Amino acid sequence: MYKRNPCISVKAVVKYATFLTQVRGSMHWSPKPGAAGSSPAGPAIIMNESGRKMAKAISNTTANNKKTSKLNSIMNFIREAKAELKKVTWPTRRQIWYWTLVVIAFTLIVSLYLGLVDFVLAWVFRMLLG
Repeated sequence: MYKRNPCISVKAVVKYATFLTQVRGSMHWSPKPGAAGSSPAGPAIIMNESGRKMAKAISNTTANNKKTSKLNSIMNFIREAKAELKKVTWPTRRQIWYWTLVVIAFTLIVSLYLGLVDFVLAWVFRMLLG
């Protein structure tokens, strides 16, 4: 499916098309050979003053579109995040209590183990060091 690029407006496309028609008469093949062989690389565009003005107008339009594009991308992110959160399978209240108790029990067991190891190592060092 084709997605419209938010950075490119219809106005910019029309300006670009007008720009191309203005400079088309001044196109010729580039005398520099392509990197892979000796055939010309492609047409070189020689811009007249109106072509330069058109190129500047297109770049200004693109700069303005980038500002709105950033806002659109933020809004799009928020919409997609909401859609993803609707797909989440949330745990039931009973599952939450069960896993909370499991975490508390595991924490107590680990803390008792570490306390015991600390006590034993402290006793061993007290006996060795005097």
